[in-house]
Amino acid sequence: MMMQRSFLSGIAAALASALLAACNGNGFNLGTTTGGTGLNSTVRFLNGSPDVGTVDAYFGATNTSAAASALAYGAVSAYVSYPTQAFNVIITASGTTTQKLTCTTALLGIYRYTIVIAGRAANGTGTSTGLQCQVFAEVPQAIPSGQEALAVHHAAPAFAAGGNATLTFGTYTPGQSTYSAPAASATFNGTLTTNATVGSTVYAILPGVTSGNGEGVYVAKQTSTAPSTVYATILPSQAATGGAAGPGTNDVGNYLPSSTSSLFDVYAVDAATAGNVALIAALD
Repeated sequence: MMMQRSFLSGIAAALASALLAACNGNGFNLGTTTGGTGLNSTVRFLNGSPDVGTVDAYFGATNTSAAASALAYGAVSAYVSYPTQAFNVIITASGTTTQKLTCTTALLGIYRYTIVIAGRAANGTGTSTGLQCQVFAEVPQAIPSGQEALAVHHAAPAFAAGGNATLTFGTYTPGQSTYSAPAASATFNGTLTTNATVGSTVYAILPGVTSGNGEGVYVAKQTSTAPSTVYATILPSQAATGGAAGPGTNDVGNYLPSSTSSLFDVYAVDAATAGNVALIAALD
């Protein structure tokens, strides 16, 4: 009961922050009103489980249209609109009604959400490192002209359990072996008995890079100084094409801001090799 109260309190606090950001003009593309019946949220799915296979995702029941279909590891679905309410997310083996995971969560207000299918299927469900939903409410800050926003998320439960509860993220120049000082850190929020947790999205506003070799993003162990080694890296040109924007024309040069996006959403997930972490990204 205490964990459930904490879960709901966290959602309420996040909603308050979202409403404040929206009122101040700092939120964008968060949701839509629905003709006097309330608000819809925009929701997408990311398959961050290395061994769950290709999956479909449903809201509420499998006899409805899938919210995301044929989602392989590392893939990000397009956004769909869904009414503000508590609901079950059902994950099935793609093309079947065989359930892999059911998690209970809630959408509140004008949020934009990414639901990460996280953890290792081999570890079952209802465990700290097994299959679970990591639900990220994403309300980015206003991005000044010529700058970029980096949004980082820790959705790697098995890696977190191995002593990496907090991860550091930063930028680097492709082709070079040195890394900048950390831009942001993200902490894994754990898993509730509902197989779902509202994760923390952390934003950093950075100078834009639109020339030379561009830039990439690294993830490393928790540190306050520039790391000498990192766990994984990702480039804007490697962003999942199912995301809101997908790699734009300029992103082949790994430039941000690009012709289509100033926001680089980066998710740390469990890697295919046990004990490692991988990065998945979307340009929004």
